[in-house]
This record gives sequence, C-alpha cells and structure tokens, in this order.
Amino acid sequence: MSTLELDGELDFGVIDQLATAYADARATGTDTIVLDLSKLQFADCSAVRLLMQLAEKSQNNGHRLTLRRGPARVQRVFELTGTVDALPFEG
Repeated sequence: MSTLELDGELDFGVIDQLATAYADARATGTDTIVLDLSKLQFADCSAVRLLMQLAEKSQNNGHRLTLRRGPARVQRVFELTGTVDALPFEG
C-alpha cells in the first residue's frame, strides 16, 4: 500500500504533479494507493476530473484506489459535482 498525502490546494496548477506521483506509486508495483485529502484546503473541478480518471484507471487496471476524505469545504466540491458517490472514499 502506498499513501499520497495531499496538502494545500489541488487545482489546475498542480494536478500534473499528482498524476505523476500517482504513476510513480503505481510503478512500484503497489496494488493499493490511498490519496489522503485530509490536509487539503481547496480543490477545483480539474481535481475532481483527475480523481475520476484515476478511479476509472484503478478499476480497469485491477488495483485499488481509496480516497481519505478532505475537510468539509473540500468534500463540498464532490457533493456539488455529484461525484461523491462515484469516487472510492473510505467508509
């Protein structure tokens, strides 16, 4: 299992960094990746799009992706976009 802890803002300016970190974690052969959103202060629609893409890749490639919930203001983005139930949040 590999955990990627996200901090600060997850927006258009940094999603490429997350995509690269995710690919690097996958390259180690780990079968489970946890994205910890608990320290995020902000997420935008580009973050939602990337997380949806990563979730789809995980389903298609036979590995597990889990999202650890972010603060209420971050979770609200997923609620407003109707993706909260489509993403693999813990518990």
